[in-house]
Amino acid sequence: MSRFPYPGYPIAPRLLRPILSIGLPRAFSRLVGRFDLLADLDETVWSYVDQSVADMLGNLVITRAGQMRSAPFWRLTYFPRLTQGLQLDDIQIERPTYECLKRRLREGLPSLSRYTLNFVISEIPGFGIRPLVDLLTAVHFHTADNPRDDAGDRLDLAQLQHIIRKPNAWHTFSGKYFPLIPKSSRLDGACQQL
Repeated sequence: MSRFPYPGYPIAPRLLRPILSIGLPRAFSRLVGRFDLLADLDETVWSYVDQSVADMLGNLVITRAGQMRSAPFWRLTYFPRLTQGLQLDDIQIERPTYECLKRRLREGLPSLSRYTLNFVISEIPGFGIRPLVDLLTAVHFHTADNPRDDAGDRLDLAQLQHIIRKPNAWHTFSGKYFPLIPKSSRLDGACQQL
């Protein structure tokens, strides 16, 4: 068993990007420019930090996810689809995460994709934010639709408008990511387009 965060893996799970899109604290200013947001802490962060700094960043990710626990995001976002045949013993996760999942999962890890993140946290005894972040980072390279970060993986304007008009439609687009918004974009211009 390992201890989160894992060298070579993201510190911030890509799936949690909507709730982790806040700036890094001033203490991490040397990372700004490459990692402006908590959500930007992908696997490349290990080229810039050692384990002790990664541990602090991991704690920030867990804390922020916990602060956002009441957001509708948890009820609307499904666990990612995983590659078939992936077993619990195939991934490195913390011992408490492993024990919680081993007791609960009869159908294997890929079966989690049927559930929302809220269900996973609420219905697996002993599971919480830290085990979920731990699990999401550990399965990062095992998702069935590992995003390539191209335009087809991101929501377009029409899809965003549809979600705004019908919030329950979020599930239809849960496999997509928010569009990249240039730093020079202004809020009033973006709102006029919507």
